[in-house]
Amino acid sequence: MKRKIYLFGAPGKVGGAATKIWDLLRLLREDFDLCLVLRHKRLLKDREIQEAVRESGVRVELESKLPKRMEGIALVVCELAVFENGRAERIKEQGLEVVFFQ
Repeated sequence: MKRKIYLFGAPGKVGGAATKIWDLLRLLREDFDLCLVLRHKRLLKDREIQEAVRESGVRVELESKLPKRMEGIALVVCELAVFENGRAERIKEQGLEVVFFQ
């Protein structure tokens, strides 16, 4: 059974964090049960995000729609706001280990 990773952030072709996320989708998809977690509904319509999801074949969830209890890792890429507004604590309370990198 593959370990679950919830990748928090939006992939893109330009920008440091966005390109890291795009690369991580491709690198991790084979070895992990990978889910891309987006913060805003409008991001679901973004062409680059749609392309990254189509290319990688991972599932996508809105952060607000995540289950109350989960297990696995929350991989947060370059989103310091997660720690400033209490989101990291809520993610931990849902059962995920939070890993942050920049």
